[in-house]
Amino acid sequence: MWNGTFDEWDLAFEVIQIDEEIWEEGVEAVAAEIEQLARDRAKRSLDTLQLPLQNRHGIGGNNPPPDQELEAAAAQIVEGATFIRAQSDAPNPDKTLIERGLSLMGNGLLAIIKWIGRKGDLTVDQLIKWGVPAGCAYLVANPAKIQAAIDAANTWLALL
Repeated sequence: MWNGTFDEWDLAFEVIQIDEEIWEEGVEAVAAEIEQLARDRAKRSLDTLQLPLQNRHGIGGNNPPPDQELEAAAAQIVEGATFIRAQSDAPNPDKTLIERGLSLMGNGLLAIIKWIGRKGDLTVDQLIKWGVPAGCAYLVANPAKIQAAIDAANTWLALL
């Protein structure tokens, strides 16, 4: 905090709101409460990843076939989020599974960013002409939410 590199102010605000009774129980109780806060933050971040990958036909069902590369990237992100979500509910989270989930989400996000880079300004034309499947369009438009989920899981992992 003192050197200006601390950026977890939301978590810090939650920590200062921990009940006085828990603080009085000692370091272990406070650490357990902070771990629970981090787990809850990771869940909330994952819950904001709304991935509507199924109903892509719309009126008339004339949407083009999905972009396989984007769907594969979206599937990686969903799979990674599923790993992390399952561990957030576990009484003894498995760090290797959390790391695997983070790796999948990071690789999926990287694949989407690479795809955007290759498409360049053609992405806008493609969206206008025939669109990108709804789930992939969401991911392309909201990489910050994916990154927020990854960051929250990384913060939680560091506390385990």
